[in-house]
Amino acid sequence: MNSKLITAILVGAVVLGSVSTVVTGCGGSSHSNTVDQTQTLSNLKAVGLALAQYTEDYDEQLPSGTTSAAIDSQLLSYNHDSSIFIDPNNKVPFAWNASLSGKSPDIFPDVSLIMTFYDEQPPVQDSIPVLLLNGQAHTETSAQFAQLKSTSGIP
Repeated sequence: MNSKLITAILVGAVVLGSVSTVVTGCGGSSHSNTVDQTQTLSNLKAVGLALAQYTEDYDEQLPSGTTSAAIDSQLLSYNHDSSIFIDPNNKVPFAWNASLSGKSPDIFPDVSLIMTFYDEQPPVQDSIPVLLLNGQAHTETSAQFAQLKSTSGIP
């Protein structure tokens, strides 16, 4: 599939996902938890959009760097709000999957199984926010998160 088409699909998915999250919420047992989870997922989706735009501008290559701070600085020009790189619930920056550094998304057979960013210290242990390489942001159970870490090359 053409890389530009993949990027366009990713951007569309992120935009639609953001609208869907705002319109429907993202579930949860209490209103305040839903609002907090919605903001967390909204931040991850904004990071996903910046990542897709960066990848398109840099010949279908993901940013290079081994730390979240290094990647965040490269993506900041695509969204000038540095707060998108932080989980608003625990004020901890999202972690970058350093195994993706400088790679092309085209090398992965299924981008829906590759984590790009995730919360290393989720406020709710069995509800871990993640951003996938296909632009989707959602929460995973601990078991699902462990499986995604494995498929994503995260130690």
